Amino acid sequence: MKIFDLKDKREFLHEVMELELLEWSDEVINKEERISKKIDKYNKFVNENNFCKLILVDANELIGFISLFPFDGDEEKDLTPWYATMYVKKEYRGKGYS
Repeated sequence: MKIFDLKDKREFLHEVMELELLEWSDEVINKEERISKKIDKYNKFVNENNFCKLILVDANELIGFISLFPFDGDEEKDLTPWYATMYVKKEYRGKGYS
């Protein structure tokens, strides 16, 4: 089991964005279009300071991920870096991966 920066394991990019969309969106309409927009946004910020997505991988299987953002929205720029998301796939939950 290893932790990687997503930018070094881009083969997991679509899966991470899909899991984010399914977990934190109320409605999933135009799924692939929305995933594509999330990927574009990721690509825009991937090299910014205080931005990263770390993924946990075991035997080439994504277990989960966390996201760090430069700040929590425009109204809270002093909160930096911002621990924005944590996700563990359902089949791995309750096993201490978080």
